[in-house]
Amino acid sequence: MRFPSCLRNQVDRVLADPPFLSDECLTRTAMTVRALLKKSGTKQMVCTGNKMEEMVPKLFPGVRKVEFEPKHKGGLANAFGCYMDWEGKFIR
Repeated sequence: MRFPSCLRNQVDRVLADPPFLSDECLTRTAMTVRALLKKSGTKQMVCTGNKMEEMVPKLFPGVRKVEFEPKHKGGLANAFGCYMDWEGKFIR
C-alpha cells in the first residue's frame, strides 16, 4: 500500500478497478481501500471480472452486484461486473 499517509481514513468514496484478475491483486486492492476509507459514511464501488464474483463480497463487505455492466470502447475480453454498497441510478 503506497499512498501518502495523510490519506489514511480520509476518503469518502472509492471506485476500485483492479488492474489484474487475480486473488492477490483483488486482496491488495481491498486492503488499500480499507486503509483509505473513513470509518463510517463511505461508499465503495468495485468493477472487476465476473471470475472474481465470489471473492468481491468477502473482501469488500457490504457490496453487492448491481445491474450496471462496465463497457470499454475497445471491447473487453472478459465479462465484467460492478459491485456497490449503495443504491444508484445509471444512465444508459
